Amino acid sequence: MILAATHRSVPAVPRNRSSLRRAVPVLAALVAFLLPAPPVRADQTADWHAMLYSGPGLCVHGESQLVRRDTAVAGLWDAGLYPTAILGTFATCTGALSTYTYRMMPVGWAAMDMQLLIWNGSAWAVCRDYGWTYNTFPVASTDLQASGLGLHPCGSGYYEVFAGFYAWDGSAWQGGWIWSGYLYSQ
Repeated sequence: MILAATHRSVPAVPRNRSSLRRAVPVLAALVAFLLPAPPVRADQTADWHAMLYSGPGLCVHGESQLVRRDTAVAGLWDAGLYPTAILGTFATCTGALSTYTYRMMPVGWAAMDMQLLIWNGSAWAVCRDYGWTYNTFPVASTDLQASGLGLHPCGSGYYEVFAGFYAWDGSAWQGGWIWSGYLYSQ
């Protein structure tokens, strides 16, 4: 059995478009071009670093950082808060930071804790505590980063990172805590 093709009539397409129909896309493009683009806010960073301990054969350096990304240009990143803590251990630490000699720390000899804090109106309160992490392989530098938390994971307000950086010198933990500075997020 052969099926006969059904014949459908193609709707007639008018060949004469009115000048208004041609002008609408042109006017829309012109309006979009002339309207000011919405303001683009740049990322903001609160960052602080310091040498927390300097002793014979061991120096402990920490950096506490909070980045607020407000934009998502072409999907390159997600808007939100990004806390980071970076620990560096050095055998010598005189002169500029770029000239320090790194010291490899055995497994379990480097430790960091990072807390995201929010100002509650009278004091800093813990929004997120990431807990202590220890190196699982020999390192001289390591970081602890949290993925984007949204722009205000614990409500609108001032946020900052408080991070602890420690290294075991063979007899005691050496290091300290650093505040990142604060950013407002709403």
